[in-house]
Amino acid sequence: MAGLDVHFQALNECGRAAKNASKALVPGDMMAADKLPALPGKLTDSTAFGKLDNSHSLAADIDKIWTEVVKDDLEEARNKLGGVERALDKVETNIRAADRP
Repeated sequence: MAGLDVHFQALNECGRAAKNASKALVPGDMMAADKLPALPGKLTDSTAFGKLDNSHSLAADIDKIWTEVVKDDLEEARNKLGGVERALDKVETNIRAADRP
């Protein structure tokens, strides 16, 4: 395309970076609470609730909720990064197609 300076290598590198970032996120079904990068260093301490009955159960429920939220967010991030990779590939394909004589 006359007058259009497209850097295909940059598109490829961005797509590769999105793909690598997506792969770096742990798939939801393989997630363990002790391996989630966004979790605090340790699980919820039940003593934070003082002498509250069932404080251990409450602490476990908080950890479960936290884990599920993070799991869902990481899966959504994986999906979006995959979409970015596919979109960049489509941009390159469309530009190359439009540039054919």
